[in-house]
Amino acid sequence: SETALSTAATQHSNAAEQEPPSLELPAAASAQAREALLQQALARIDGQGLASGWQQWRSDGVSGLVDASQAASQVLAIADLLLDEQGDRLHLAPGLPADWLAGDGVQVRDLATRWGRFGYHSRRQGDAWVIDFAAGTVLPPAGLLIDWPWEGEPGQAHADDQLLEWQQGRLLLTRLPQQLRISLPAARR
Repeated sequence: SETALSTAATQHSNAAEQEPPSLELPAAASAQAREALLQQALARIDGQGLASGWQQWRSDGVSGLVDASQAASQVLAIADLLLDEQGDRLHLAPGLPADWLAGDGVQVRDLATRWGRFGYHSRRQGDAWVIDFAAGTVLPPAGLLIDWPWEGEPGQAHADDQLLEWQQGRLLLTRLPQQLRISLPAARR
């Protein structure tokens, strides 16, 4: 109907005004590490590798058709590695390798969730793992879950200089700080 077309056009124009979500991968991440992340995402889709209908890249060009639903599924699978919705809470970076925190780390901007946009910058900084949360980031009702990404006991965690307590290698934030700073044990520095 004409009303539906007008509504769709308005929504499209409003969406065009917002910056699209983005992901900055660390420069230190090797091509092999990037490929491993993609393969993890693809495995979440069908447990086999490339989903049916997805492009197969060859040296002499591209074979097959891009299926929009498959492309969307793959993008969502990669987004789940960066920020996973679990019931009424979010799980931060459950699929990222810890070595990606080196250098500039990983930065996610404006990733859409059911509760609003979410952004963060996660990296190693000196003797700490630092996570800065973007202004305007919305925390879901049940909070944000963060796992210790290395073997062994986690270091002290401070949210805006307030000491937090780990529970079996996990932090559950019920209030979103501007910055989360986690001390790295001497073996991880």
